[in-house]
Amino acid sequence: MASVTGTDDTSDIAVVRHTGTPEVNELLCFVQQKANCLPVDDIVKLCSDFYTSVEVETARSRLQELVQQKRLSKPKGTDAEIRTKTLTMIVKVCLDPSLNVPTFCAMNLSSGGDERTRV
Repeated sequence: MASVTGTDDTSDIAVVRHTGTPEVNELLCFVQQKANCLPVDDIVKLCSDFYTSVEVETARSRLQELVQQKRLSKPKGTDAEIRTKTLTMIVKVCLDPSLNVPTFCAMNLSSGGDERTRV
């Protein structure tokens, strides 16, 4: 059971708190689901390889709208650098227990079979 302090009483592992009605965003849903079981660098690499720059920017701007306690500025650099920096920032915000991050869900659960993954 999670305590008021945001830690799990039995093992002292941080618990990420989510609030309100789920918001639809596949990338943010993936990050939330994997944030407590994969290292940040692995999540960033997976997302950077799978999601487009437009999807990453859409996720950043949506998260900025919903989490107003933290400013999520748009990084500068090459397309790959911007995507990596933005994804790192997104993962860190999703892991921050002091922020009221909404729960995200994916609308299309079959996205693993879309054009990006077909051979």
